[in-house]
This record gives sequence, C-alpha cells and structure tokens, in this order.
Amino acid sequence: MKKHIKNFSKFTLIGAIWSLLNIFLMWLVLDIIGMPTLIGSTLVVSFIFITRFYAYIFIGLIHPKFIRYAAANISFPILNIVIVWLLIDILKIPTLISSVIAVGSLFIAKFIIFNIIGLIK
Repeated sequence: MKKHIKNFSKFTLIGAIWSLLNIFLMWLVLDIIGMPTLIGSTLVVSFIFITRFYAYIFIGLIHPKFIRYAAANISFPILNIVIVWLLIDILKIPTLISSVIAVGSLFIAKFIIFNIIGLIK
C-alpha cells in the first residue's frame, strides 16, 4: 500500500505540473495565438504526451518503455482533444474551463491504466 501511495504522489506531482502546463499552452495557442482548436490542441497534447513520458522516467515512476507508454496513453490525448473541442466549439465553454475539465477528467483513469498494465515500477 505504501508503494502505491508513493507512486500516486509522484504521479500527482508530474500530473499537476504537466496539467498546468497543458492548460497554459492551450490558452496561449488557442486564445492568444489564435490557432484553430483542433490544430492547436493537437500540437499541445502531442508536446505534453512526449515530455510527460520523460518526466515520469526522470523521477523513476515508470519503466522506460515508450511503446507500452504510448499504447496505454493513446486514447487519453485523443479524448483530451475531443473533449476540448466539444466543450469549446460546441458548448462554447471558455478555453481555461474546458482545459481544466478535460485534463481533470482523464487524470485518475490514466493512473489506474498504468497500474493495470504494469507500467508503474
């Protein structure tokens, strides 16, 4: 149990930092730069996807197996893009709120999946 708490704490630390980075970059790219939502959010999510992998490795949370990481995570960036698009373009919810909803709703699900597939050390 202690190991899971420690791993969840590491996961939460990286998750919080990268979630804030995700939200900031979405705001910057979509609202400030003015990129179309699907293009801008795809660029941001791709950047977050790759850099988060290396952050997890750096803190010793996961095994350095990019293929397993990618396989476990492939649906999360896609869901992030779709959720952000639906909330912003369809429901007209502001970017900041939409990003928080998208990122927050996928956080716990990702930790559970990482544990199920044995990616977490």
